[in-house]
Amino acid sequence: MQSIFSTLTSNILNIIIGLLVLILILYGFKRIFYKKAEGFQDDATNAVSTGEHPVKLGKEHCRMLYTQLNQYKQVRKEHPDTLIVNLDETITQLTEYYNKYSCNEHTY
Repeated sequence: MQSIFSTLTSNILNIIIGLLVLILILYGFKRIFYKKAEGFQDDATNAVSTGEHPVKLGKEHCRMLYTQLNQYKQVRKEHPDTLIVNLDETITQLTEYYNKYSCNEHTY
């Protein structure tokens, strides 16, 4: 009876150790293969201003915003009767960003 109890305890202990090792291995794989994706919210340049100084974008970022805004306006002009989901809202938002971040001070 004591050998059965000893074997049972040993088997349970081995199962627990095996599960802990498996969890540790899976955690390691998760850390290696599923790294945190870097989104635009992680960028330090998108930090919220304290209100003391207006936020200005650099000329390169403003150029990209200007180009994107003009592309959306061109799509709206070429397809005035076509329903394109959120296109008008996107144009409005980009225009607000363009003015808010002082991109209208740059020339292209």
